[in-house]
Amino acid sequence: MKSSCSLSVPFLDQFVLHMILPVLLMLSILLAYVCSRCCLKANKEKFKRSNELKFQMLLLGVLFLYPGLATKIFSVFRCKDIDGIDGQVLVADFAIRCFEPTHNLYLIVAGAFLGLYIIGIPFIMFLMLWRNRKHLHAKEEDKEVTKEHLAVKARYGGLYLQYEPEYWVSMVVVVSFVPSSCRFLTCFFLFCLHVVV
Repeated sequence: MKSSCSLSVPFLDQFVLHMILPVLLMLSILLAYVCSRCCLKANKEKFKRSNELKFQMLLLGVLFLYPGLATKIFSVFRCKDIDGIDGQVLVADFAIRCFEPTHNLYLIVAGAFLGLYIIGIPFIMFLMLWRNRKHLHAKEEDKEVTKEHLAVKARYGGLYLQYEPEYWVSMVVVVSFVPSSCRFLTCFFLFCLHVVV
């Protein structure tokens, strides 16, 4: 059934566009970084700050996009039985029948993006913090703050500074568990019910 709105985008096309957003974000930040690198060659301090700003913008952008990505990915798995219609339809778009060739293709794509974004983003955040864990917090016995600590704080401070030093991994747990666990468990349970029945 076609929509009467000429500007409406079908759900599966919306899904593809939404999955491209992080790539576009990364490319735009990389382009801005290259432009700033050309302009700031002479001033090392400003160049260093632009490098730190690149990481901050990328981190902020990914954290803004993450819940929407999780919602869109798990929506591809969410199907429903409707009285009077044979089989299941996609909850996000009743015009799409579930587990038919087109939907099966998008299930595979959604599974790949689930691994890449929903599991990959928190894992990469964890790796960044784990690799720099010695420099996350300045020790009280150190009179002088190290350059490595200042660089790590400028790049990744948004991930860990609001937590106590021993709980530096808390942000990764919050990012990965809260928005996606409920959706994943619900979709997985419904998918298992569909396969079993």
